[in-house]
Amino acid sequence: MEVAGYRVELEEVEATLRRHPAVIDCVAALVELRGASALAVAFVCRTTIAERTLRLFLAELLPTYMRPAKLIEVPRLPLLASGKVDRKEAAALLTRELRP
Repeated sequence: MEVAGYRVELEEVEATLRRHPAVIDCVAALVELRGASALAVAFVCRTTIAERTLRLFLAELLPTYMRPAKLIEVPRLPLLASGKVDRKEAAALLTRELRP
Protein backbone atom coordinates (compact mmCIF):
# COMPACT_ATOMS: atom_id res chain seq x y z
CA MET A 1 0.00 0.00 0.00
CA GLU A 2 1.20 3.53 -0.69
CA VAL A 3 0.63 6.84 1.03
CA ALA A 4 2.05 9.97 -0.58
CA GLY A 5 4.27 7.81 -2.78
CA TYR A 6 5.74 5.81 0.13
CA ARG A 7 5.20 2.10 0.61
CA VAL A 8 3.37 1.43 3.87
CA GLU A 9 3.26 -2.04 5.39
CA LEU A 10 -0.03 -2.16 7.28
CA GLU A 11 1.11 -5.19 9.27
CA GLU A 12 4.18 -3.31 10.50
CA VAL A 13 2.04 -0.39 11.67
CA GLU A 14 -0.27 -2.83 13.50
CA ALA A 15 2.60 -4.76 15.07
CA THR A 16 4.17 -1.53 16.29
CA LEU A 17 0.95 -0.27 17.86
CA ARG A 18 0.36 -3.65 19.55
CA ARG A 19 3.70 -3.19 21.32
CA HIS A 20 2.11 -0.48 23.47
CA PRO A 21 1.02 -2.11 26.76
CA ALA A 22 -2.47 -0.53 26.68
CA VAL A 23 -3.35 -1.77 23.19
CA ILE A 24 -5.10 -5.14 23.00
CA ASP A 25 -5.57 -5.30 19.23
CA CYS A 26 -5.70 -3.06 16.18
CA VAL A 27 -6.21 -3.01 12.44
CA ALA A 28 -4.75 -0.56 9.94
CA ALA A 29 -6.33 0.35 6.62
CA LEU A 30 -5.98 2.88 3.86
CA VAL A 31 -9.10 5.01 3.65
CA GLU A 32 -10.25 7.96 1.58
CA LEU A 33 -9.73 11.12 3.63
CA ARG A 34 -10.41 14.52 2.08
CA GLY A 35 -10.04 13.14 -1.44
CA ALA A 36 -6.75 11.33 -0.84
CA SER A 37 -5.70 7.99 0.60
CA ALA A 38 -4.67 8.15 4.23
CA LEU A 39 -3.63 5.59 6.79
CA ALA A 40 -6.10 5.06 9.62
CA VAL A 41 -6.00 2.63 12.51
CA ALA A 42 -8.77 1.28 14.70
CA PHE A 43 -7.62 -0.02 18.06
CA VAL A 44 -8.98 -1.66 21.18
CA CYS A 45 -7.47 -0.77 24.55
CA ARG A 46 -7.40 -2.27 28.03
CA THR A 47 -7.73 1.20 29.55
CA THR A 48 -8.50 4.68 28.32
CA ILE A 49 -5.42 6.23 26.76
CA ALA A 50 -4.84 9.66 25.30
CA GLU A 51 -4.37 9.75 21.54
CA ARG A 52 -1.33 11.97 22.09
CA THR A 53 0.31 9.21 24.12
CA LEU A 54 -0.11 6.72 21.28
CA ARG A 55 1.11 9.25 18.71
CA LEU A 56 4.28 9.91 20.73
CA PHE A 57 4.83 6.16 21.06
CA LEU A 58 4.48 5.66 17.28
CA ALA A 59 6.71 8.67 16.56
CA GLU A 60 9.57 6.92 18.35
CA LEU A 61 9.20 3.74 16.29
CA LEU A 62 7.83 4.57 12.84
CA PRO A 63 8.91 6.94 10.09
CA THR A 64 6.58 9.90 9.53
CA TYR A 65 4.93 8.46 6.40
CA MET A 66 3.93 5.28 8.26
CA ARG A 67 2.20 7.07 11.14
CA PRO A 68 -1.60 6.96 10.98
CA ALA A 69 -3.46 10.12 10.02
CA LYS A 70 -6.28 8.93 12.27
CA LEU A 71 -6.38 6.76 15.38
CA ILE A 72 -9.87 5.61 16.29
CA GLU A 73 -10.63 3.74 19.50
CA VAL A 74 -13.37 1.13 19.09
CA PRO A 75 -14.93 -1.27 21.62
CA ARG A 76 -14.11 -4.28 19.42
CA LEU A 77 -12.76 -5.10 15.99
CA PRO A 78 -14.99 -6.77 13.38
CA LEU A 79 -14.17 -10.47 13.12
CA LEU A 80 -14.75 -13.19 10.56
CA ALA A 81 -16.23 -16.54 11.57
CA SER A 82 -12.63 -17.84 11.74
CA GLY A 83 -11.83 -15.30 14.46
CA LYS A 84 -9.52 -13.25 12.24
CA VAL A 85 -10.06 -9.52 11.80
CA ASP A 86 -12.44 -8.72 8.95
CA ARG A 87 -10.23 -6.20 7.12
CA LYS A 88 -12.94 -5.25 4.63
CA GLU A 89 -15.41 -4.43 7.41
CA ALA A 90 -12.67 -2.68 9.40
CA ALA A 91 -11.91 -0.40 6.44
CA ALA A 92 -15.65 0.34 6.13
CA LEU A 93 -15.81 1.07 9.88
CA LEU A 94 -12.89 3.49 9.63
CA THR A 95 -14.45 5.21 6.63
CA ARG A 96 -17.75 5.62 8.53
CA GLU A 97 -15.92 7.01 11.58
CA LEU A 98 -14.11 9.58 9.45
CA ARG A 99 -17.22 10.98 7.78
CA PRO A 100 -18.33 14.36 9.16
